[in-house]
Amino acid sequence: MNRLSVMIGSGLILTMLSLAPLAAWAQSEPANAGVIGNAAACQTSWSPQQNPRAMDQNVSREIKQAWDHGENATAAMAFQENGEIAMNEGREAEAKQYFHRAEQELATLTPAGNSW
Repeated sequence: MNRLSVMIGSGLILTMLSLAPLAAWAQSEPANAGVIGNAAACQTSWSPQQNPRAMDQNVSREIKQAWDHGENATAAMAFQENGEIAMNEGREAEAKQYFHRAEQELATLTPAGNSW
């Protein structure tokens, strides 16, 4: 089971890394992105002392909200899944880093229907 988790996590990371430059290239930020985008709505209260299970729940809620707003939260989901794997294997500090990175990713999203 451990090897399967590592393989899935590695596959998600590779997929995310291969898609990240494409997503960055395809998106440009308009002057009023703070009003339109999710960055203003997705202010997180992450702290190093926070419980990783609570962070996982927060990220899960934020990912659902992003999808509900038409935003592609695939990269954030990959970070969250890696965080869950690390958390389940007892690597809480690493899990927190993944959850924090998922929240950072969510803060950069804009609705998928916008083509600016």
